[in-house]
Amino acid sequence: AYAEAARRWPERPLALRATLARAELLRSQLGARAVAESLYTALLARTGAHARLRQIRPLREEAQLGLAECALQDGDFDRAAERFAVLEEDALRAELRERAAFERAEMLFYAGDYAAAEEAYYDLTDRYPQGAWVNDALERVLLLGEHAGDGTALQAYARCVYLRRAAHPDSALRRCRAALSAEEQSPLRAPLRGLLIELLLASGETARADSAAAQLLEQDARHRATPRALLELAMALEASGGSLQRAREWYETLALRYPDSWEARRARARLQVLRRGQAAS
Repeated sequence: AYAEAARRWPERPLALRATLARAELLRSQLGARAVAESLYTALLARTGAHARLRQIRPLREEAQLGLAECALQDGDFDRAAERFAVLEEDALRAELRERAAFERAEMLFYAGDYAAAEEAYYDLTDRYPQGAWVNDALERVLLLGEHAGDGTALQAYARCVYLRRAAHPDSALRRCRAALSAEEQSPLRAPLRGLLIELLLASGETARADSAAAQLLEQDARHRATPRALLELAMALEASGGSLQRAREWYETLALRYPDSWEARRARARLQVLRRGQAAS
């Protein structure tokens, strides 16, 4: 349908939007990145003469973003970083410029250029101090500051994060388990186990996620990754509807073990909602 719309009305904005939708479908759901990349490239070529028109610029930016995602999924971090850099400097919307800045820093992180990545994360926080990606950037800065000398462990963690980001969840899960098994005393054990919990939840393995959370709490209760992982688990259990009692237990653990944390505030709020629901029933 998208291809037909583009064929019938080739000069209309509708055709450009149809081409973008088709490329996104091919890239993200059908695994045809080469075809998607050719469509993004063709759209940029077709609209080059009108690149600064307000109704054309957002479409071109979506195509640039699509090309960056193709490069990312192919593991070509340099090419992806170049695409994100274009958006970082020239995108019409501030939120897209900020996202592109974070993604460019992530490409450096995935590629193992940790000094350049840290500088890029800091630059984002300076340019967008109230932005949506600032907390993520600061979390990376803390990670890099704490583990700059832990090359092998940091590389393993970055690879797991990349595989998840590139929509390879099974590979990310295998790599994460292997990293934890190979280096039980890894300095990044807590972040790795937190990532493992996220991946297990995404794959529907809530029982194993629960077990991993218990192990995380036992071994790394003081690490900042722990309350965040416990909150994510509790919210997932609550959302599933079938494990409300276990969700309550994790919320209560957060409220008791980390009373002054942001996660504990969220946990207490969710406990109030659950108690009201229980009273009403």
